[in-house]
Amino acid sequence: ATVELAVKALVKIGPPAIIPLIEALQSNRLRPGATWTLGKIGAPAIEALINSLGNGRVSQGAQQALVKIGKPALPQLIRALKHRAPPVAARAAEALGQIGHKQALAPLMQALQSNDPNLCASAARALGMIGDKRPLGMLKAMLKNSHPQIRQAAARALEKLLLGKKQLKRQPGSPFPQRSALPAAPR
Repeated sequence: ATVELAVKALVKIGPPAIIPLIEALQSNRLRPGATWTLGKIGAPAIEALINSLGNGRVSQGAQQALVKIGKPALPQLIRALKHRAPPVAARAAEALGQIGHKQALAPLMQALQSNDPNLCASAARALGMIGDKRPLGMLKAMLKNSHPQIRQAAARALEKLLLGKKQLKRQPGSPFPQRSALPAAPR
């Protein structure tokens, strides 16, 4: 009951509570409550949360709070795909995938062209989460990329897009499905 009262008070305080809550994301014990509270504060917290995506100590909690905020965070997350700090752009792509809104589709497809392998891989994973099949050709082309991280992300995204929730058997130590686990090609 005390925690609920504290959360309600912080939500009521609003923007002045944002910075202390972002600092609280560093604590494993406080992170779930801080994430939830920042999500409840909503739009006023978006800019500070996006700026926190590059801080390794709080980036995961900031990403979770942005996902909780959802659709209102889309425009700023889409702009963050072009952030000068690569970790911010990659985390923004992941958050866009978790939100799953089709408005993020074209910007994520554009992010696949980035020179940053982390952003490309994050964008590929995000496209797999959104579930729209329009990027299939781009994702298939990424299977030939020289970066293993990008190839793996593209393979997983294609798996999600083509097979849905079915899980494929994988070779031990490989991100790619066993040949016998793949559906038969149409003739």
